[in-house]
Amino acid sequence: MIDQIETARLILRQFQHDDLPAVYELLGNDKVMEFSLSGPYDIGKCEQFINHCKDSYSKNGFGLLAVVVESVDRIIGYCGISLQEVDGSQIPEIGYRFHPDFWGQGYATEAARGILNAARESGRFAELIAIIEPENISSIRLAEKLGFCFESKSLFHKRIPVNIYRKKLL
Repeated sequence: MIDQIETARLILRQFQHDDLPAVYELLGNDKVMEFSLSGPYDIGKCEQFINHCKDSYSKNGFGLLAVVVESVDRIIGYCGISLQEVDGSQIPEIGYRFHPDFWGQGYATEAARGILNAARESGRFAELIAIIEPENISSIRLAEKLGFCFESKSLFHKRIPVNIYRKKLL
């Protein structure tokens, strides 16, 4: 199980129920949720998000992790692995969202590299995908920087046009 990952500046850890205000600050933000199926979350949806993460930890042994800047002990986003249905198959996907106050500082790259290293070391994942809307240029750049390669176009949840990027780990 991936419980916690430490990088040079960050701690990636499992979400806890008392993270609710920080999750709401993140997922309730219009800019953060621009490329989301549902738009900004209300407090109830943020609570469901935390519960979903906790369920994934116990059921799958992995999930989306809170990204904390160690120097200020603040949650600035999330990064981790979740199962996503793509073209009828459940596939492990790396996912990430960060608060706009922390964009452009290398935190997303650092967190995602930590996830990729932990995933590789675990031996559980032969590969990961990234599901990205074609308009989300920043996310595409990050995926490519991490070594993900464009594979195909798909319809996420049978209605959202997305690009599928893939990276072999083993």
